[in-house]
Amino acid sequence: MAIVNQSDAIGSLRKIVERYIDRIANHIAIEHRREIQRICKEFEEIKEKALEIPTSTEQLMTNGEYMTRVKTEIIDELRDKIQITMRINAYLVELMELPADQIELQVESVNWYFRIQSVFEINSTNFEQYKFSFEEKLQEVTKQLNEKMEDMIPHIAIINDMTETEKFRDYIVVLHGYIDQIFVFEDYVKWINKEEVLFKFPKSQYAVLEAIKSFVVPFYKLIRLCMRWLRYYNVWMDGPFEYLEPHFVESKTDEFLKEFQKTQKYYRNRIKADMLENTLCKFKVIASNALHCCFMVLV
Repeated sequence: MAIVNQSDAIGSLRKIVERYIDRIANHIAIEHRREIQRICKEFEEIKEKALEIPTSTEQLMTNGEYMTRVKTEIIDELRDKIQITMRINAYLVELMELPADQIELQVESVNWYFRIQSVFEINSTNFEQYKFSFEEKLQEVTKQLNEKMEDMIPHIAIINDMTETEKFRDYIVVLHGYIDQIFVFEDYVKWINKEEVLFKFPKSQYAVLEAIKSFVVPFYKLIRLCMRWLRYYNVWMDGPFEYLEPHFVESKTDEFLKEFQKTQKYYRNRIKADMLENTLCKFKVIASNALHCCFMVLV
């Protein structure tokens, strides 16, 4: 019976297996290092976001939502990842000698987990401070808006005295200023309402602004309509007669007549309503004189 010496074959197989083990272990070690680096980087990003100084309420609230998710979900996920890397680290130590910096990196990931708690505390304190500051700003802007609108009401009462057709150009300049101020107020309201939504406050309604708009805007449109009509009227009355086109004059006159009739109806109803109701901005009967002057010329 022949005896086969297998020691050489076994030795060769052992070397092959050891090479494969080394290759696999090295690959795992590389991925292990990368995973720890990713974990540490995520902690660094969390710290950076946690200590970020917000410049707006929107940024503050977005950061607050993110940090809530970090404290309730992400931190647990990171803890689980660290535990997995530690188990892998233990396996790798049995298979190979890990570089010292990789061991230090593993320790750093664990330290991050405990160190981040103090960052959370700072974040919570900062959040409340900035939230209080932005709420104060919201209250201050709201107060300023209300004061400016209240201050504007006595000024726009001059509209009731805008009755002279020869001063329409002066009136339109004044009214332009009022319209611009209304746009500013509307921008204030948009900002305030946006802040209120972010703070989950009820959205404020501004009846004073609506009263100002309903008083100024229709009259502004009326004066512009009167000026447009008078521009045509003066050209037709003072310009060369031979250049007049009867059909154009008739169609334009009918067009303006309809607009003036519609506007006249609005003001009649508005003045009656103002007499019956305790409205903030009231049209006096004299306020319809501008319309009456143009209307009489038209008819």
